[in-house]
Amino acid sequence: MYIKFFKRFFDIVLSLFSLIVLAPLLLILTVIGAAVMHGNPFFVQERPGKDEKIFKLIKFRTMSNKKD
Repeated sequence: MYIKFFKRFFDIVLSLFSLIVLAPLLLILTVIGAAVMHGNPFFVQERPGKDEKIFKLIKFRTMSNKKD
């Protein structure tokens, strides 16, 4: 019974709590990333998933597009 109900319940509650707590930090990182990199602070890449279905991966950009 724990596996079917309580674990799922705790996973959802902890995920929502973490999202609420970390939302201001993510917002600050987004604004700083946009200011420092002069544009989109996100890195978007298409990748193959289950059954070779393509999905878009969205991550915070940590490197600039400038080249030496």
